[in-house]
Amino acid sequence: ILNGEAVETEVTSVIKSSTSETGSLCCDFLNKSIGNLEKNTDMGIYGTYNKNYDLTNCSEYEIASPQETEKGFAQIICTVDSNGPQVYSAEITKISYNENVKNMIIRITDERLIEKTGGIIQGMSGSPIIQNGKLIGAITHVIVNNPLKGYAIFAQTMIEQSES
Repeated sequence: ILNGEAVETEVTSVIKSSTSETGSLCCDFLNKSIGNLEKNTDMGIYGTYNKNYDLTNCSEYEIASPQETEKGFAQIICTVDSNGPQVYSAEITKISYNENVKNMIIRITDERLIEKTGGIIQGMSGSPIIQNGKLIGAITHVIVNNPLKGYAIFAQTMIEQSES
């Protein structure tokens, strides 16, 4: 995909992950444009919000440098039901500074999210990861044979990619 339109969605159901199958979010696309997609890369999809899109309920976070990221407690923000974006607990178990996309391994620890999704599922890519009050990255991939774990990219890498 070279470009496109970002639209609001509504989660309609969840197919849970298991060790033998990757789960997914099932959504309906709503007829409300929120922006334009301008770049599709290995490091994410980038674009701009429409000028009239209301961002007042969005949170802003300072971007952490890769060196500020540490193993241990973190949180992810994702929408997996009609309750909208929720904060869930996770753990950073590995950090790699030598990879372009797979900078971290994250493990879901929040029982609420595990109950709903079985771990990381398709549709959670791009979910922000917060640590020590800063945005450290975003989920990119599920580890198929262990859906409690997945890969993530540093937020700083995503910012640099968006500016190139």
